[in-house]
Amino acid sequence: MPLKTEMNLFTLMRFIFVALTIATSAALAQSGSNVERYRHLPASADGIGKTYMGREIAAVMGWQGAAWC
Repeated sequence: MPLKTEMNLFTLMRFIFVALTIATSAALAQSGSNVERYRHLPASADGIGKTYMGREIAAVMGWQGAAWC
């Protein structure tokens, strides 16, 4: 009988761990969605007036501009 009790306890602990992991990931996903990634500014000579994560989006970008990534 002790083996079955240990297995039930292990199953219960595993269930609690999974439930807490799901709840934590859901809470983190909701808190991250409120971040403003796009902002509007007056357009510069080379940009469109919209920034993404602090960088202005270029009106036209060639392969030479990909080096900043």
